[in-house]
This record gives sequence, C-alpha cells and structure tokens, in this order.
Amino acid sequence: MKNISPEYKLAEHFKFKEFFCIDIAPPKKYFANVLLCAKELEKVRQFIDSPIIITSAWRTPEWNAYVGGVKKSYHLYGKACDIKVIGMPLVDLAIFVARLTEFNGYGICLARNFLHVDMRKNLMVFKY
Repeated sequence: MKNISPEYKLAEHFKFKEFFCIDIAPPKKYFANVLLCAKELEKVRQFIDSPIIITSAWRTPEWNAYVGGVKKSYHLYGKACDIKVIGMPLVDLAIFVARLTEFNGYGICLARNFLHVDMRKNLMVFKY
C-alpha cells in the first residue's frame, strides 16, 4: 500500500485528514479501521444531510494520554471517533448513529458537546 494523500476521500463527505491526530496520519496497519469508521459515519451524514464534525479520531499514544483517554482506547487503533453536528442535540445524533451504523460503543459528553462512537464488539453506552 503506497502513501495515501490527506485529501483522499474515504467516503463522499470524509477525507483521510479528518482522521489524523495533530496532522499525523494513522499507521497503515489501522487504515482499514479508519476506512470503516468513515463509511459508517457516511451513512449518518447522508441521512441527516448535515455535516458531521470529527473532533477526534485516531490518536497517537502520547496524545491519547494527554487528553485523558483510557490506556486501550479504541482511538489508538482507528476504531473510534468523537463527533458532533452543529445544531443537533447529542441524544438525537446518538439515535441516528445507533439506527444506521455498526458502531457499538456510545459515549455522550454533554460538557464538551460530543458523541464518542466506536467499533467494539458488544454494546456499551456511557457518559462522560
């Protein structure tokens, strides 16, 4: 697999660079995970017809520690995103994501206004 441009479209509305951590691309071994997240988010984007803002996706271990992420965070493997939609309540966004995607992890952070979604095997819902 050759280097992928940051501008490469993983899905119609999501570029590869949106999944970077502070301008650092995810390692190639996590590309399939990142691509799957983009494709799942695209389902929601198409349905709601509004931009989804990714506030955090793949993370370096150092950045994950800095932001207080758990040691085995799904972000470390490109299997998680923190998202929001301007003007949409997080609960509504969570309902759309749950109905339309294969994500199983849902974390609602009202204080910082984002929804965490991840590709864990079993359903888990939590709040920050």
